[in-house]
Amino acid sequence: MYIIVVGAGSIGRPLIEIATGDRNEVVVIEKNHEKAERAAREFDCLVIEADATEVDTLEDAGVDRADAIVSTTNQDATNIMVCLLATEQEVPQIVSVVHNPEHMGIYDRIGGSTMENP
Repeated sequence: MYIIVVGAGSIGRPLIEIATGDRNEVVVIEKNHEKAERAAREFDCLVIEADATEVDTLEDAGVDRADAIVSTTNQDATNIMVCLLATEQEVPQIVSVVHNPEHMGIYDRIGGSTMENP
């Protein structure tokens, strides 16, 4: 599978580890320089240090051929925007972390799958 993971923090890193360990083709988008550098050092994947809420960034990540995109940032607004852009690009599987349960209605309207922040 071709998977785009947005965010290489406490939620994204274990996901990246699992996805790369299962030999998926993984692209990570991480805005924070230190987190991006760490992911690039530790995992066999492409890491793009950029803002995932910009269409150009998603295009650079290969959103047109992605089987799935998973947004794991600590900001619901960012995750919602990523999900909306992924929906527009017709990514087959869209998953996002939800930090504030009050935002579930927005995610439901977008479609895709959600997981509450553990």
